[in-house]
Amino acid sequence: MIRFCAPGQVRLPDDPLMGPTMATLLDCQRPEDRDPEWWIQETEAGQTALLCRQNGVFRIHAAPGADGEELAQFVRMAGFEAAQLPQELAPAFAALGCRLERRVLMEAPPSLRGGEPLVPLTAGQLERVAATAFPAFAARRDGGRWLWEFSRKARRGLAFAAGVQEAGEILAAGAVTHRGTGRAVLGYICCTPSCRGRGLGSRVVTGLAARCVQEGEVPVLLCREELVPFYRRMDFVPIRTVWEAFPLPSADPQR
Repeated sequence: MIRFCAPGQVRLPDDPLMGPTMATLLDCQRPEDRDPEWWIQETEAGQTALLCRQNGVFRIHAAPGADGEELAQFVRMAGFEAAQLPQELAPAFAALGCRLERRVLMEAPPSLRGGEPLVPLTAGQLERVAATAFPAFAARRDGGRWLWEFSRKARRGLAFAAGVQEAGEILAAGAVTHRGTGRAVLGYICCTPSCRGRGLGSRVVTGLAARCVQEGEVPVLLCREELVPFYRRMDFVPIRTVWEAFPLPSADPQR
């Protein structure tokens, strides 16, 4: 059975990705906020899954014994633009006709040290660099919601951005997007197109991760499979597969 869960009833999972992600979303949620939304799946053994939907994106943590078919059907009927889910749930989402993309969760070693220092960036500066690097990010139409949400997390100390600056221009950037449960999630690692191949992305990654290590957190990041060798060169280690599911027309209950 899947039922609605009030924010005050959420039990955060001890998970390297969903733990800090859900902790940040929960910490930023005000009593009057209707987004994100939370649900739990329960069986005779107790809680087997925790689901969170924010801006149409589901994040799912599933424990052993979770009913994958029920979870996939629920997400489909609730409506979603994307869903992050563990390896065990991928077959159930594939059976509903969802498009699946494989991601690799990687973790930095506790011995990681940063190189040249980075400059702190505002959410707006990060947004501008990311828009030059990621076409999908530049094409989004969210009415400034991303900027508002990142700034809100940053004000609470749950996110920060930093980058490489030369002659007053930001050439590369990245961020810690979620923090909590002893971990920090890195994301939005990007360089302006004219500066790629200079090692600036590596400098951003190691700088962000080293700061997290210094502050007692374990840095993790989610990347495409072809980028694993890039992060391995900085001593990041793959720890598991995470799937991202996207609805196709055949998986849309309204069509």
